[in-house]
Amino acid sequence: AESSDIDSKIGLGVSGNDSAAQKKDGRKKKGAMKEDKTSQQLDLRHILGFLNQTEWIQNLNIGNIMQIAPLRQEEMCQMRTNDECMSRESFLEVISFLIVGYFCASTEIRFIIQLKDEISKFKDFSIEKRSQESELWHTLSLDVACSFLPSDCPLLNHILLSYQKHHAPSQAQIPENETLEERLKIIKPLAGIDNSKFQPIIRELPHVRIELPYSRIKPAQ
Repeated sequence: AESSDIDSKIGLGVSGNDSAAQKKDGRKKKGAMKEDKTSQQLDLRHILGFLNQTEWIQNLNIGNIMQIAPLRQEEMCQMRTNDECMSRESFLEVISFLIVGYFCASTEIRFIIQLKDEISKFKDFSIEKRSQESELWHTLSLDVACSFLPSDCPLLNHILLSYQKHHAPSQAQIPENETLEERLKIIKPLAGIDNSKFQPIIRELPHVRIELPYSRIKPAQ
């Protein structure tokens, strides 16, 4: 009788611990489901809050950023502290610099290719390879611009029109009696971006590789 009482007490104790563990796991699952639901509801409208408002981003053009005076990476990091970099204004400014930086890299390579007499002196200079690099930089610029900027932004319009002029997949030349296979991608704005006008089609270039040297930059104090 004593043995059965002990067994029953042990059994109750184990079942009680299991019940507590199940409740704890249930709370974790509910918390995880709540976090997943919240993350799905978040978009850039909540994070940036600049949509449907008359602000400088809707009047931004490439001439506002491109300057003759060079701008070093260290100077960009020293403009704001880490706390200030979390603000909406800082985020949009960095995005704009990134877009124009990609676009300028593409444009400069395209200009170099046009200097046929000068580049003919270099044996290892491949016009086909450099043309693909120029297109890749332009594609990156358009991808970021269309993902983050509103459709009324002049900077986005400039990047898009230039891409359609120089690199549009529809303008690709197909040799007669040959097939051409290309990987295309539709760029769509991120959730919360007021950009219903543009969903451009770009050409993916997975085989193009650009090696850039690593640059160590100290954060602003």
